[in-house]
Formats: sequence, structure tokens, C-alpha cells
Amino acid sequence: GVYLGRVIGSSFDALDVARIEVLRGPQGTLFGRNTVGGAVNVVTGDPGDTWEGDVRLIGGERNLLGGQAKIAGPISDTLGFSASVLKRQQDGWGENPFTGQTFGDLDNTAGRLKFVWQPSEDFTARLAADASRVRGSSQHQLLVGFNPGISSPLGVRMAPQVGADLNTGNLY
Repeated sequence: GVYLGRVIGSSFDALDVARIEVLRGPQGTLFGRNTVGGAVNVVTGDPGDTWEGDVRLIGGERNLLGGQAKIAGPISDTLGFSASVLKRQQDGWGENPFTGQTFGDLDNTAGRLKFVWQPSEDFTARLAADASRVRGSSQHQLLVGFNPGISSPLGVRMAPQVGADLNTGNLY
């Protein structure tokens, strides 16, 4: 129920997902946005009548460490609450031979709060808030050929010292 109009939404880690709906486009009438190609609607679970919780830990290659936790339940007869948090870190897999900087690092943190108020059978109000911080380094890319005397595809000459010879370390 939270609109994400950018490609960054595809890189989010999922928290407390009840179902995923893939909707063919256009969906401007339903979502109030110009979604010509359709929409992906991620629906989170509503809190139930009893308290529940879930904790998951992950680990893996390149020092992958992460965890996810959820708690949900009733605050009163008409108000329910759920909260989810996620943390994931992983070292990169590539290295810049000149600076030593790694590529492909992950450092993601996300959280979600949801309140559901149902004072009667005919009325339900939902308030949801999502927050995330996606950090890390760019993916590793390798340039296999470079001629500084040739113009770029846009017709602009390359700036000086943007390329280097890996064998000699000379800048071009």
C-alpha cells in the first residue's frame, strides 16, 4: 500500500509479506499514478487476534550477516499493531586495484509499522509506514577497451586521466 515510483523498489528486502499481486497495466485508475506497464502490489499481513512473533537469522559467503524480526497482535478489541525490522550486511566481491575500494558491498536496513483499526464490521482503517536505508557500493564493472582519442557516444571527448593501463599504471 506504499507507492514506490522508482526502480529502487525492486531491490528492497521483503518484510512481513502476505501476498504479491502482479497487475497488468495500465493501472492509473486504481493507483492514481501513470502506471502504463502495470504494477506490482506487495500486500503485508494484518495483525490477528493473538500475539505472534517471528525471528530469522541469515549468514553466508563474503561475511553475509542479517536478521529479520516481526511482532504483531491486538492492542485492544478494535486496534491491532505489527512491526517488522530487517538488517543485512555483506562484503563486496570486486576490488579496484588502484584504490583498494571494494565493489558490491551491501548494508541494508528496513522497517515497517502497521496499525489496523476496525471499530465495526463495516469499517476498517489501515495506517502503514515503511522506512529503509539502502547503502553499499556500486557493482563491479570492468572496462576491457579504452581509446582516449575517440569521442564518447555523445560526441564529447573523454576527460583527461579517466583511464589507466593496469600493466604500467599510466593514466590516459
